[in-house]
Amino acid sequence: MEMTEQDFTQLDLGIKQFKQLKQLYTSEQIDSIKTRQQKLWNKWKQLILAIYETRTSDDLAKPYIESWTNGWQLKGHFYATFKSPLRMKEATCISLLWNHQYLKIGVEWRPYKAATSPISVFTHNERLMIALKQIENDAAFAEAVCWISDRKEYDPFLKWKDHGSFCEEMKAGNGLGIGFVIEKQQIDEPESLLSRYLTLLEKLYRTNK
Repeated sequence: MEMTEQDFTQLDLGIKQFKQLKQLYTSEQIDSIKTRQQKLWNKWKQLILAIYETRTSDDLAKPYIESWTNGWQLKGHFYATFKSPLRMKEATCISLLWNHQYLKIGVEWRPYKAATSPISVFTHNERLMIALKQIENDAAFAEAVCWISDRKEYDPFLKWKDHGSFCEEMKAGNGLGIGFVIEKQQIDEPESLLSRYLTLLEKLYRTNK
């Protein structure tokens, strides 16, 4: 399996809502668009499941894979999460997101899960900060980046060692995220690459408990 630059481009949807699409396209054209996007999503789904199925431990539960549509519009990105079987209700997770500009995998806080999470965003941040001390000199994380939970999807990322720049945001209740970003490009072996990143990020996720 490979991810091509054209695959990335296919996620660049100017119009997503079916109501608007119906004003511009025929039913046959809309069906073609839906079929195309669902085919790309199936590729994404197969990739995420392949990463899970090749794992040799049961530390992470079967991943949640968000649908390619919410019923009234197409998704401009695809999303999935991994969690420990013992931490399913937590808002902390290892997430993967694919949009037309980049592919991202990281440990992060999901704000929409906060209300039912047994830990708070402040606990999440505290634990992640402790975990980061353990990788401070780890060359495997040299290219890692950081972000904050209220960032807009296409805002720039910071190098992970610059996470202190988010100090005020974290005090205000925003969650810190740490991970890896692959900019739009041909990726010949995404399963191998993401599996390697997932293994690295488990170090942070395990400490974050």
